[in-house]
Amino acid sequence: QLLSSANARLNTAKRLFDEAEKDVPKKTEAEKKLADSLAAANKEVNEKQAAVDKAMTEKIAAEKAAIEASTAAKTALADKEQAELLAQNAAAEMQSAQGKMNQLQQALAGNPNNEQLKQLVATAQQDLSTCQQKSQQLASAVKAPTQKAQDMATAANTAAKKVNEVQKPFNDAVGELKTAKAKQNLLSQQQALAAKELKEAQELVPVRKQALARAETAKADAEKSVATANEALQASEKPLRAIAFSPDGSLLATAGEFLSFHTWDGQTGEAIAAFAGHSGPVGQLAFLDAGTIVSASPDQSCRVWEVNPSWMLERTIGSKDDPNTIIHRATAVDFNRDSTQLVVASGVPSRSGELHVFNVADGSRVLYLPQAHDDVIYAARFSPDGSRIASGSADKYLRTFDVASSKQLRRFEGHTGYVLGVSWKSDGETIATSSTDNTIKLWEAETGDQRRTINQQLSKHVTAVEFIGDSDNVISSSGDKRVRIHNGNNGGLARNFSDAVAWLHCVDVTPDSKIVAAGDASGVVTIFNGTNGQKLQTLEILATQ
Repeated sequence: QLLSSANARLNTAKRLFDEAEKDVPKKTEAEKKLADSLAAANKEVNEKQAAVDKAMTEKIAAEKAAIEASTAAKTALADKEQAELLAQNAAAEMQSAQGKMNQLQQALAGNPNNEQLKQLVATAQQDLSTCQQKSQQLASAVKAPTQKAQDMATAANTAAKKVNEVQKPFNDAVGELKTAKAKQNLLSQQQALAAKELKEAQELVPVRKQALARAETAKADAEKSVATANEALQASEKPLRAIAFSPDGSLLATAGEFLSFHTWDGQTGEAIAAFAGHSGPVGQLAFLDAGTIVSASPDQSCRVWEVNPSWMLERTIGSKDDPNTIIHRATAVDFNRDSTQLVVASGVPSRSGELHVFNVADGSRVLYLPQAHDDVIYAARFSPDGSRIASGSADKYLRTFDVASSKQLRRFEGHTGYVLGVSWKSDGETIATSSTDNTIKLWEAETGDQRRTINQQLSKHVTAVEFIGDSDNVISSSGDKRVRIHNGNNGGLARNFSDAVAWLHCVDVTPDSKIVAAGDASGVVTIFNGTNGQKLQTLEILATQ
């Protein structure tokens, strides 16, 4: 199984690496094509802008000329009207002088010898002559400004027509520039996106290469482990020298040409325990009673064993009075694949989230990340190969760290609530998280991309999540007292377990998905048949006085 899983991870890593390498030239070509199109669009915009500038210059010149012509026409018209007014006034003065002279002539005709009248008539004639001359001059003076007014009006009309003529080319040029700029803007966005995708594709190649290297190392380790196991198996294929059933037949003990003896389930044949201590082969076995076995060996010893010995505390790491080791509550623990290391998560609420890795053999701390998160860490798991740690926190992030270098690899952003559960798929390429935002999310471990959000029938906090064996399916527990299995490929609900009695905090499942266990807030563990969802039994801690 270990080698099969390693081969599957290696094949996946090779496929993803090949896809990443092939994707770079495609993205490069796409980006270049868009860059060329953008350059052409930029050139077109510059040309259209030049056309607009030219049309604008012509439009401004035409408008300026029209304004000047209109002003000149108005001035000429005013001059004409002024000349006409002066001519009209002169004509009125001439008529007044003519009337005055007529009156004096009539008076002189009635008194021809009146010298004073004669003098007045002569003066009136002289005044009339002067008025006539002035009236003629001013009447003649109207002609020039009248002509000029006509000419200026014609020029103003021509200038106004010119403005209308240049307005359409200007509007057309502005419209073409607007279209060109819209095209330029679209291509600019597309090119920027293509450049981003190209950069991501280029950056993905070394990431995929590292994943491939890890997969190759994992396969080599698996092959070594299998070879070691095969050697151990071959070495263990030695004659049995003793066999004994317990008084009730529920246990079977066997011993032979090796330094330990074993017990087996008397009905199913499943291995139960190994008892090591002799320095030579075990040649004799006997049950003294249902709970005691005696063994004899050529090492000149006879030993008595408890069939079900009590657990013994091997080591305590940290304590309530020792914040220098673990600063606050230990909220999550996980062993690596060979149980040589233990990751412990902790943190001070709203202040920090810390990760530790301890050697199991001696309890020494080999990794310490005091600020792995910005808030308490609620879940932490080793990757299948033990090289990485994934952790989820109240800061709403999933993060991954490299165990060897202690460096953060990725920060996964997407949850809107606390991250309560974390699980690696067996190939080490996908991570599942559960959250108080009532969702399960699947992430690509190497890139940080979010593959899927699962929220079907999830109405309360999803408190824990686990991948099932080597499959894509995930099992989860929720505050709504339900355990669910979802299909990781499409997010669909595969099975619903609904017989829990209180808020569920945790869940686990056998690799073959046949047995499911869930723990709730009342201290009860419910065991389910994973195949049909039937409740098998409950494990309760009885209160004692």
